[in-house]
Amino acid sequence: MFDKFEAFMSKYFTPLADKMDKQVYLSAIKKAMVAMTPILIIGSFCLIPDALPNMIGKDNVISQWVTANSGIISIPYTVGMGMMALYVAAIISYHLAISRKLDVPGCVTMGVMGFLILAVDFTKDGAIDTTYFGTKGLFVAMFGSILAVELFRWCKKRNFTIKMPETVPDFVSKSFEMIPISVIVVGAFVVIRVLCVNGLHTLPPMIFTNLLAPLVGSMDNPFATPSSRCCNACSSSSGFTQRC
Repeated sequence: MFDKFEAFMSKYFTPLADKMDKQVYLSAIKKAMVAMTPILIIGSFCLIPDALPNMIGKDNVISQWVTANSGIISIPYTVGMGMMALYVAAIISYHLAISRKLDVPGCVTMGVMGFLILAVDFTKDGAIDTTYFGTKGLFVAMFGSILAVELFRWCKKRNFTIKMPETVPDFVSKSFEMIPISVIVVGAFVVIRVLCVNGLHTLPPMIFTNLLAPLVGSMDNPFATPSSRCCNACSSSSGFTQRC
């Protein structure tokens, strides 16, 4: 019975899995999420001390030390998991640039900048709000980085660059080549943000959240309930859900 099932999977699903693995965008996203594993693990460990005062009581030296230094202890979480979307945008741009044989620093810069244009928000005091720099901005980070690299590629194909004489150093020449590309890429992302804010009255990350809400809601069924409970339990135990 198992041999038949294995043969069926090998015949129909293995070729499909191979094709998906070789798909440029899915491969870049997969590599980005795998690269985030160490940061996720470190961030999770840094959340554990916050639970100690509730576990062993607040009237002891350990709990008092944890409470007094909670801001320092949580720094790896804040700059790691709290900035996850920013890292994902950079890593996806990096792998796409290699796959497309484009200038890696330029693609990474445009990918991160594109994500920031779409996701950044401001407080009433004018400070930058990092709400969408974490897990809430993952989907817009994927979209922004892919779009930025593809726009970069489109510009290179059509020679929308500034050609410098051969006597000019390579690093200077590449900087000038990036000027028209940067204008086009940044301009495209600004237009997208303006259309979302003025036309739909919301930021791009919220649009992705609303579009993907039915997909997330589809997990509310008897078949997905056991796995959902397991994920929720794991998230709650690490404090991930509360902070995200």
